[in-house]
Amino acid sequence: MGGKKKTGAPPAVVGASALTWPTIPFSEFDDLDLRAHSTKLLEAAIQLKQTAQSVGGLPPLAIFTSLLDSVRSLAGKARDGDLSMLTREVHDIKSMLKDSAKKHTDDHRKIQQSLDIQASVPGAPGRTFAAALSGGRAESSLVSDRMRRAHTNGTLVTNHHTSTGSLPAPVAPQRSDLEIHVRRTDPAVVNPYRHDEQKLVKRANQAIRETRDAMISHRKFSAGRVLPSGDVALQADSLEDAERLTRSNGWTLAFGSNAGIKKQTYGVVMHGVDRRHLTDGKTADFIARLKADNAGRLAATPTDIIYAGWLYGQRRVDADKLQSSLVVVDFDSDRAANRALELGLALDGKNHPCAYYDRNFRLRQCFNCQLYGHISKHCKRPAACAYCVGQHLSTVCPDLKNREKERCPVCAASKQPDGGHFAFDRSCPVRAQKMAAIRAERLTGPQFHASAACWALGTPPQSPTDLSVDPTPAEAAGTAAMPRDPHASSARSEAGVSPTADASSDRPDVEMVDAEDINTPTDNNIGAGATEPPPPTTYHARDGALTVKRGCPPD
Repeated sequence: MGGKKKTGAPPAVVGASALTWPTIPFSEFDDLDLRAHSTKLLEAAIQLKQTAQSVGGLPPLAIFTSLLDSVRSLAGKARDGDLSMLTREVHDIKSMLKDSAKKHTDDHRKIQQSLDIQASVPGAPGRTFAAALSGGRAESSLVSDRMRRAHTNGTLVTNHHTSTGSLPAPVAPQRSDLEIHVRRTDPAVVNPYRHDEQKLVKRANQAIRETRDAMISHRKFSAGRVLPSGDVALQADSLEDAERLTRSNGWTLAFGSNAGIKKQTYGVVMHGVDRRHLTDGKTADFIARLKADNAGRLAATPTDIIYAGWLYGQRRVDADKLQSSLVVVDFDSDRAANRALELGLALDGKNHPCAYYDRNFRLRQCFNCQLYGHISKHCKRPAACAYCVGQHLSTVCPDLKNREKERCPVCAASKQPDGGHFAFDRSCPVRAQKMAAIRAERLTGPQFHASAACWALGTPPQSPTDLSVDPTPAEAAGTAAMPRDPHASSARSEAGVSPTADASSDRPDVEMVDAEDINTPTDNNIGAGATEPPPPTTYHARDGALTVKRGCPPD
């Protein structure tokens, strides 16, 4: 009678029947996406809480169980899939905004270039220094019209002003047009300048002055840097300076006895080339046949083919016994490369479609530290094993390819959760992010090579007697004693003098590096099976490749 009162769980419903509780279709929430499911579940929780407060009791077991099932379903979505979907949606939105910003930037640049052209269009050229030396009279109207048309995109502009100096250079040159790349440098010479750009530029300008060449001794560089490979990149102030310093390149010996200027190339990828056409020792023959078979379609864009080679490497093509594969072809002219992208390249009667090739759209992974963005040849970081994250090279790992002890040094360096994979596995989240960024950049990137800016009328003059441009004071002093040619004036008034093209055709600078740099034309460590893979998104180490994007060529 006087015992303690027993305590227990409260009843499921206190003071109200189950009919008082709202009917919520929890099962329908499972078909919604993550955000919609979360919104519906939040509304249901608020409604149930208000009902519980009003009736003074807990919900029925069936409603409580349905609520827990819906919460479990929501957690599964967040863990397994909808989060990645949300990430893709955010990425798509960012890509759309980037495309819009790029379009606005291009439109602004075109408008600015149009305004600059209108402001700088010359009239009929005045008497040039070369004409004064030769004693000739003013150019004929035919030559004057041609020179004026060259600076107005074919439209003859009437102008009552007379030019008293050189014709203006094309507006808005790109940085790559002003940059000179010096390769095969001496490490003992350039290494002290790796973090001292001012002294690097000073050494280059001093070397230019010491040449005592009247054509370049007054010219100079304004900026420069030492690249990770040991090459030197120097930037001139104008297109004229860049052209002159490229042609008179004796100053490059200041950076090494074998130093020279790397020629800019424009690459395309030929599809479906028979493996018998290009084998070891037959590269020169392949290039000669390619030039002969395409002489007609490339006649309007004179060019030289600097390099041709298998994209996947000769060793991989032979090992996989591919019947046909992809060939990288490097031109020394952007116009010729764009012509090949538009029409394709013919070889032995068969037309091969071509795709834009840019070595920047590739994935580089270091075999020393395993991080992305560089190769082991230029790596200064401590070694990290790709299999166990040990501080040793992957080739000497005691647990080589042991899946039970696998760890990823890339995820460890990025403070990502260790998912149990090797550094080069496709399941690596950091690798997936890098690949997604490369593919997005490739999809929104150019379909054709950007046109390179040209100095004066398109080709820099070979000598002060060219009518393209007036000389500088230093050039005038160096040619003041030039003998007078009585026939020069009449010959030039009948037809323009076209300087001889640079006949150099050195092979592009391709460094022999570790297998992570296998995207260069000479690499031999990549392949995709016994048959030629379809055109992928971009070419890079181990995964993915190039997407063929079709469209109209640039104007």
